[in-house]
Amino acid sequence: GSWLIPEHDYAVVTNESLCEYTERVGAAKSSRVMEEHLSTFVTEADFDWMASHGVNTVRVPLGWWNVLHASELPDPGTSKAWTSFAPSPEVSMAAIGQALDWAAHRRMSVLLDLHGGPGGQNGKDHSGCHGVAEWHERSVNNSLLVISALMERFGDHDALWGVELLNEPGET
Repeated sequence: GSWLIPEHDYAVVTNESLCEYTERVGAAKSSRVMEEHLSTFVTEADFDWMASHGVNTVRVPLGWWNVLHASELPDPGTSKAWTSFAPSPEVSMAAIGQALDWAAHRRMSVLLDLHGGPGGQNGKDHSGCHGVAEWHERSVNNSLLVISALMERFGDHDALWGVELLNEPGET
């Protein structure tokens, strides 16, 4: 947790949701901080450590914004929960691909976990915006597109074990 999505429980980057953090510091700073965090929080040495301790499967929580830009969603809402957050999908997908490669090199499997659904699935910080849960209003087309994009990019990867369709759905 807290690699692609900062979570209050881990307070690695911030103790706010990603959209609250971005609103407070601005998109440019949020992008710089998240890109630096993405490149340093999980490293190849972590995969070495996990493999040496018998870990054979890794769950990678991610947000829809790590996969697609907001403009790519077919049925977006209009609140802050439907905006793109840092880091960009290009940066995030490259990092996810690197993690899959590190796992494959160590004969480990990866479960990609849609931890932050489009619009926020439960109003918790890991779904993008604290207190906003609009996933249930426009969930199907948006979520399917995110899952499809993950599968198109990583579906044939040797380390991919599966994709968790949505973490902890519910309303606030």
